[in-house]
Amino acid sequence: MTQLNLDISELISHPSPASKKVIKIIKSIYYDYQKKLTQKNLRRLIFITKIKLYQKQNYKQLYLYLKNYQILLPSTLSKSNQLKILFSEFSKLQQKLIFNNFALASLASLNQFPTTSNILTIEDEKIIYLQKIANNQISRLLFNKKFGHYALNPYELSEPRFTEYKSSQLKKLAKLTLNINIKSKKKLENYIKSEPANHLAILIGLRELFKSTSLKVIKQIRDILLLIEKEQRIDNIFNLSYKQIQKKSLNYNHYD
Repeated sequence: MTQLNLDISELISHPSPASKKVIKIIKSIYYDYQKKLTQKNLRRLIFITKIKLYQKQNYKQLYLYLKNYQILLPSTLSKSNQLKILFSEFSKLQQKLIFNNFALASLASLNQFPTTSNILTIEDEKIIYLQKIANNQISRLLFNKKFGHYALNPYELSEPRFTEYKSSQLKKLAKLTLNINIKSKKKLENYIKSEPANHLAILIGLRELFKSTSLKVIKQIRDILLLIEKEQRIDNIFNLSYKQIQKKSLNYNHYD
């Protein structure tokens, strides 16, 4: 198995101090997996075996995990502890996402699979929903339920989510998608059920599903940070590091 490069095209070029925590999590997981691949010992063999099993069958477990994923934070928890839980959840999701990407890159390098252009990814669905917003075909409520947790710079905590946009702002953004042609495609769940399975298409679909789920956690983190900012009258909390935020939050735990 050849060395695989980390796709950081969607990561933040110049992250805010608060968002450096997000980038640190993603990169540390990637480099840990990359280290396992480059080692010439039993750990490398076990890791490659896990990838091969995942490519053939184990992805079904991850699909069910993502379809049923939810995280409910007890309201009695301090905001400091809520942030700890959410970053831990984000880390778990990224471990699975990056593992999926290693398996995907490995399969793609074999070049033994049919075209995947007919899979409808969540990114495709997002474009379709934006087009429907532009054409007044769906409600804002429906759009927010499906894609309100997305943002133009999705992994940047300081970036407003779509659910925070004014109607005019979202409409303006949505109109930019009208020239994009999304052809009729098959959804991920149809690929999961079909035999013989197109594993490459499935892993591409899972990659986008992992991203969508991860961004839901990012939104929850952002929402808590905005609450802390408001309660403590902080001027732009995203200019603080995660360590500084935790320190300030701990000082206010008795108000939570």
